[in-house]
This record gives sequence, structure tokens and C-alpha cells, in this order.
Amino acid sequence: MAACGPPGGARNPMDPRFVSLFNVFNIPFPSDESLNRIFATILDSHFTPFTSLPKDGDFFKGCGKIFSECTLKLYQSLVAAMPPTPTRFH
Repeated sequence: MAACGPPGGARNPMDPRFVSLFNVFNIPFPSDESLNRIFATILDSHFTPFTSLPKDGDFFKGCGKIFSECTLKLYQSLVAAMPPTPTRFH
């Protein structure tokens, strides 16, 4: 099993003769909505034990969605601000 990204930055294209030795399939990157749902579900499951706290239990019920949205927005802004190939080397 192997994985690779598209050529660019520090990645080179793969030789077709080498690729022909493998079974190749493509999995597209999920949409923002799908990523939000995946990560919010994971975080909500981690926060479930804290929802039974008597004082701040209600605070943790919606944290998974909020944290996942904020983290993905931060990631998208970093990807836009920091491309994989620098414009200047020095």
C-alpha cells in the first residue's frame, strides 16, 4: 500500500512504468462539509464524558462542531498563505 500527492512543490511525477506494477485508484479529497461532519463527530464522542458534569456539562455539547469549523478555517487560511512552493528561495 502506498500513497502520493500530485506533482508540485517537492513532489516529482511518478514513472508510468513503475505505476503499472500497482493497482491504482484515486480517492478525491472530501468536501468541507464532509470534513466538518467527520471531525465534529469524533470530537463530540471525545467530549461525551464531560457532558455529564453538573456545572459545565452543557458547554461541551456543541464544542465538537465549533472546534472542527475553526480548525478547518485555520487550515484553509494557512494553505492559502503558505503555498508548498516558495516564490523565492532566499
